[in-house]
Amino acid sequence: MTRTAKIIALSLVTSLGLGGVAVAKGGPGGPGGPGGPEGHRGHPVGEAIRALDLTEEQTAAADAMRDEIKALHEAGRESREATRDAMLAELESGDPSRKAIKALIDDEMDLARDAAQARADLLLDFYALLTPEQQAEFTTSLRASKERHEAMRDQHDGRRGPPPEDF
Repeated sequence: MTRTAKIIALSLVTSLGLGGVAVAKGGPGGPGGPGGPEGHRGHPVGEAIRALDLTEEQTAAADAMRDEIKALHEAGRESREATRDAMLAELESGDPSRKAIKALIDDEMDLARDAAQARADLLLDFYALLTPEQQAEFTTSLRASKERHEAMRDQHDGRRGPPPEDF
């Protein structure tokens, strides 16, 4: 196996192993669990929507948007898993093809871009249903969420968790 293939294999195995450690560690949340003091409040868009006084039509649209975004998220998760499996199979072949691995990455990036654009379309369609007052409240809530996120990031030196051990 070439040096490059060994490095790729080691990186893949390490990332899969660290993913297991992250899952075993548990989810976000401060004392008292998610939503507790200093804990993760939830998705900023969902939090902003919950703060609005929505009509029945708007509530139905928000629910439909949430369901479609969840479906996009699940499809993305399945696609990423299939890509990781295909990369691992390529590495295990003994003669990994750089071209094949790059094609897998390109395909995954195309799917991610398409999903991000679909999420943006869903959000903009929902936003168009809001009154001007609701739009202002929605964006104010998103701004507050962004500022809380930045404050937490600054408090933790930009890290999402404890510093990694030696890599």
